[in-house]
Amino acid sequence: MVDNVAYELGGGVAASALTNSILAYNAAWTDDNYTPDSTLSYSCTAPLPTNGHGNISVPPQFVGYAGGNLRLQSNSPCINAGTTPAPRASRTWTANPRIVSGTVDIGAYEYQAPAR
Repeated sequence: MVDNVAYELGGGVAASALTNSILAYNAAWTDDNYTPDSTLSYSCTAPLPTNGHGNISVPPQFVGYAGGNLRLQSNSPCINAGTTPAPRASRTWTANPRIVSGTVDIGAYEYQAPAR
């Protein structure tokens, strides 16, 4: 959930449970990225949630946020920082492998290392 705007609260999500998600750069009157009654696990957002575990609160390092490219840069803290769900999907919604290097990434796009 990136770049959403809510009139009242929870620009990203409200009263939700998310895993392996990025909630960043959202706006609302209160609780820009998520409301306190949300449970986030293995997600990247700020401030650091008190409900859930495995979360990080540093910028996700998108390739081109301003231009809408929300793929992860090679230095992103979201790479290999998720938890592998069961059953796990074999492909991302863009048809790339969902797990590279053994652990799922946080966010919708799995980092695809350049071919060597």
